[in-house]
Amino acid sequence: MLNIKNEIAYIIILELLKKLFKRGLLTAEEFAVAKDLATQEYRPASVWE
Repeated sequence: MLNIKNEIAYIIILELLKKLFKRGLLTAEEFAVAKDLATQEYRPASVWE
């Protein structure tokens, strides 16, 4: 169950980050760092397989 919650959280965070980047509220560097942090925190199985 925990993996499912982490997967959902990761997807939501990533989509929000993409929207912020597209609207110009995040630079490419900020987006990359935030994405890396989200990956480290939530570690979705699909990223590691």
